[in-house]
Amino acid sequence: MADIKNEEFDIENNNLVYINNLSVEDFKLKVDIDNCKINNGKIKANIIKYLSQHTSSTEIIEGELEVEDGVVKLAEDSDIKFVAVLNRHNKLDTKSIGLVKGFGINKGAVGSTISHDSHNLTIVYDNPDEAVLVAEDLIKLGGGLSCALNKIKNNLQLSVAGLMSTKEANEIAIQANEMKNSLREMGITEMKNPLLRIVTLALPVIPKGKMSDLGLVDVSNKKIIDVVKSKKVIY
Repeated sequence: MADIKNEEFDIENNNLVYINNLSVEDFKLKVDIDNCKINNGKIKANIIKYLSQHTSSTEIIEGELEVEDGVVKLAEDSDIKFVAVLNRHNKLDTKSIGLVKGFGINKGAVGSTISHDSHNLTIVYDNPDEAVLVAEDLIKLGGGLSCALNKIKNNLQLSVAGLMSTKEANEIAIQANEMKNSLREMGITEMKNPLLRIVTLALPVIPKGKMSDLGLVDVSNKKIIDVVKSKKVIY
């Protein structure tokens, strides 16, 4: 049996997460209706709703949300979270923020550069401060998965194109299991592999609603639709 030659390739050392200069403001869902910034009130929004933790299928439902100082606010006991998708491929500086219900986490933020099929940076969160922590962590790592609760809680580095690792299988398996346990502690308890929860949230071929760096995708009708549905604020 011939020995397998261990070779190195340039791509293994290139950080392919091309995102710079992020701030908390980049993760706030701001309301601007008919070129008029809305300060306070309520708006109606389109929300991606998961049917369960056992499926990647979703619905698009309508919900009513508070606006404070021009920014959408989530209720503390809400199952609704923000989802941000940022293009990371050094060609477009596109980014969008939407809303997702039933994702699974009940606290903190989780992000991934495994995000089929475009493999952009996807983050689910309720606190923009924690979203920034996760984004910056993944940028530093060159990709993978990361989660935060006030601070970085855990991560799984996948530095080869943000998708793979050059570590030994037994080493990466241990780290993957640790990351799974962290996600279970954050609420994703019903899936056998909670690492897979976020990876299809931006896959716009799975009905009926998915998120992309260009906006909320109505998969069934093959079009991008507005997250903020109201044409006026509900007081």
